[in-house]
Amino acid sequence: FLTFWYFAGENHFILPPYIDRPKHYWSQHNYVHSLRASVLSFTHGSEHSYKYAQEYFESQKPLFIQSAKEFELHPAFAGIDVPNPPTFYDMVAARMKNLKKNWLEKNWDDFKIEKDKCVAISFVANNSFPHSPVLGIWTDKDLLLESLPAIVAANEKWPLFLKSCHLTAGADNSVFRPPIMSPADYEAKKGLLREFVQSRWNYRSNDYERSWSEDANVLTATLTPGFILQTPADFTLELKIEVIWGRVYILQVDGNHAVLTREGVIQTYAEGTFKGDWLNQAVHSTESEFQWIVTEGHHLRCIEMAERFAKTVGIDEIRVDIFIKKGAPDKAMVNEDSISSGGQYRSHFRHMAEIWAMGHREKLYKLKPTDVPAYAAATDAAYSIPRYGPGNDYATISAASSPYRQSYEERFTES
Repeated sequence: FLTFWYFAGENHFILPPYIDRPKHYWSQHNYVHSLRASVLSFTHGSEHSYKYAQEYFESQKPLFIQSAKEFELHPAFAGIDVPNPPTFYDMVAARMKNLKKNWLEKNWDDFKIEKDKCVAISFVANNSFPHSPVLGIWTDKDLLLESLPAIVAANEKWPLFLKSCHLTAGADNSVFRPPIMSPADYEAKKGLLREFVQSRWNYRSNDYERSWSEDANVLTATLTPGFILQTPADFTLELKIEVIWGRVYILQVDGNHAVLTREGVIQTYAEGTFKGDWLNQAVHSTESEFQWIVTEGHHLRCIEMAERFAKTVGIDEIRVDIFIKKGAPDKAMVNEDSISSGGQYRSHFRHMAEIWAMGHREKLYKLKPTDVPAYAAATDAAYSIPRYGPGNDYATISAASSPYRQSYEERFTES
């Protein structure tokens, strides 16, 4: 078993939930990273990834303190119980517990900014972030199946991706695959597509790999089923960008084997090796296969977009995923976001957790003066997404929700 796991690599071997959850949790824990750092100090002396991560953290910390002081935090994300000592996954778990409390006590549904793709893509469109246009949002499965033939027949850009909005966990199979390639392809696949819609409609997300799944599952169980039909994105790769207190900390190449700092330093990890996958020792080189990201200025464009996203929504820590195309930095576009990232940030894990926790522990932030959900921010709508079915007004507060600022201030005063 251990031999197979070693040769498969830590991120390549699928384990049962009762093993997978602790594996994910302990792989990011400060104790395990301290052990890895000790091993690397012995094998690599002072030139190792954890030492660089520490130096990067120390150089960035004053800038993040200042950013936190200037950041307007949405009230729904304030008041979390900061774990001591903080780990990144423990901070996510504390957030999900707080969001569940908000939902049960006040009917606040700000978790939808990630957990409902219909809501998330509406936020992107309502604030004119570049993205692949959406041809429709459906909250009625019969209406979806009835209206698809005419929409597919009129489409000119292929392929088309049908995505279930209420399923966001990696194991949920939320996207119909292979995508629809043409009207003729739709006709050939419509039986399979109907089965997909029916099976996904009643399915609910279960992010069983994560330590916060118990609280998150309560929230995702409340989501109204829905689907979006989206046009394709023209891209070379995806960057998963961690923004904390309105400032980007790192940019991760999708696939986990390369990380960029906001200064443009590229760290590449040798996949499937003990040194790369287990000890998190990176290679720092300007000869990296990803050097074009820095040379062409993609990281700067993505930093600007991701920070604007975080400040608009008012969330203390958020991952913004952006598609980029080699040779065309102006073509960057938002794919999705996450407020419960399970990304592997390697030697940066504990420093990201500390930056995030610090803002709450010291209450550095300002409260955002708003009484609408975080996802309802609408600064400059790019276009109106066609909506089919009930409950599609994603830019207004729910009638059942209480005013955010007043309710939060009452709770804060009482505590």
